[in-house]
Amino acid sequence: MALRDRIAFQVRPYLAPGEQVQHVVLAQAGLSPYFNLVPPLGFPVWNLTINLLPWSEFYFFASGAVMAALVLAGYTICLTRVRNRILVVTDQAILLMGAGLIAWSTPNGPPLLRLPRRTVLGPPRGLAGAMLLSGEKLWVSPLFRKRVTAANAELAVVTSPPWPGSAIS
Repeated sequence: MALRDRIAFQVRPYLAPGEQVQHVVLAQAGLSPYFNLVPPLGFPVWNLTINLLPWSEFYFFASGAVMAALVLAGYTICLTRVRNRILVVTDQAILLMGAGLIAWSTPNGPPLLRLPRRTVLGPPRGLAGAMLLSGEKLWVSPLFRKRVTAANAELAVVTSPPWPGSAIS
């Protein structure tokens, strides 16, 4: 079963009768995804400090304990500050739902926010795809940017006014 279909099945209780899921976007709120670059950059720095400073057995084990404490602190910060979100775009509304920390594609309760379908999403900007939705900064993965663009494109087609002077009024 595809991810979109699985999430659409799980959010069915929160949809209005007859409402159909069009797009599903996984996002992250809270801590910036750029924070994920800290551990990979920290290990070479740690390695250089061990190799450049005078070597002693005590320093090696002490620096290992310090590095382990820093890694543990980084993971603790990440676990307490990251909030996974699921954006469900339907034909009638946009739902912002919370998701689990480990099971990031599983909604963990009723929608946090329900916006009208005429709300424009994004566009995601920058390398990490930052966008603002109702005051909350969301980070959208490059894998889901096409879905945000497609949702906005569908909105533009539905709400576009008729050409001036056309017979459609």
